[in-house]
Amino acid sequence: MQTLTDLGLGDNQIGDEGAQALGEALKNNTTLRELFLEKNEIGDKGAQALGEALQKNTTLTNLALEDNQIGDKGAQALGEALKNNTTLTELFLEVNRIGDKGAQAFGEALQKNTFVSVIKSSVATIDVCKLCQCSDDLTLINCDTKGLQNLDGVDFPLNVKTLTLINNTLKFDTINDRIKIESLPKLTNLILNQNPLEIIPPFNIRTLQFLSLEDTSLTSAEFPTSYNNSSLQRISLSNNKIHSINETDFLVLYNSQLTELSLKNNQLKSCEFLLNLPRLYSINLDKNQFTSLPQQLTTPGKIRNYSFMHNFITVIDETSPLNIWLKNNYTNMKIYLANNSLDCCLSLWFIRFY
Repeated sequence: MQTLTDLGLGDNQIGDEGAQALGEALKNNTTLRELFLEKNEIGDKGAQALGEALQKNTTLTNLALEDNQIGDKGAQALGEALKNNTTLTELFLEVNRIGDKGAQAFGEALQKNTFVSVIKSSVATIDVCKLCQCSDDLTLINCDTKGLQNLDGVDFPLNVKTLTLINNTLKFDTINDRIKIESLPKLTNLILNQNPLEIIPPFNIRTLQFLSLEDTSLTSAEFPTSYNNSSLQRISLSNNKIHSINETDFLVLYNSQLTELSLKNNQLKSCEFLLNLPRLYSINLDKNQFTSLPQQLTTPGKIRNYSFMHNFITVIDETSPLNIWLKNNYTNMKIYLANNSLDCCLSLWFIRFY
């Protein structure tokens, strides 16, 4: 290793012991310039060992430690090292567990170190976690009710899986705002309730499984083509102003894995769109304007749970899709009809059977 200048050990499950061994080697190494340790399991002890090495090493220029488990103590050790190190120019620490104390250590170090030109760390994430609520592992970020009008200057941690931005004034009508969301490689759940969206934002997020757009002033349920072949499994468009849904509005979701859809508290009277959701298992249409059960229920496909509570359904006679269910002996079907206005006489066959 005496002549080695670049060493890449990313994504190798290296922990603190491995980092400590590398730290010892770096103390006396005079040739290594770039060391890549991203996507490992290095914690505070490993970072402290590397920090001690950096105080003595005179050749290393690039050190990549993103996506590890480094916390405040490790960050403080690296910060101390930066105060005296005169060769390191790039330090990468994104997606770690660095908090306020670690950020402060970097701030103090950079006041003295004039050599580091690039320091990509969790400092941006720390700012978000000062504003919002973050889980310890930064997989859950809650930025509800923070008065956000846009996402300028806001950077989320790259390992966030669940992001909630409820009750802000975001519209996602600019590319910059959408990129902030689309660039999160592990994002699974996105909750944007109570923002004045008016339309469904054209996100292109292949990892997304749950999207909630409740109470966002939607008048249309048309999904942009960017959702084509998405991984969405659950969608909620409840509490909006959707009067009707065209057959083509959900067409781009035809190949998705969508199994649950909530359209509760809108102004719907029909549901032709069900034909374009072949994997749908459960649908909530409570608090709409249905006066009868739609004929689309005659062929339920894979749907097993329907909810039509708090509508205006008055009659379930023998022309109803439920009669077809009975004749065809459909089983494992659930339908919720509480708080309608059923005429007991005209719906006698149904009431007697159920």
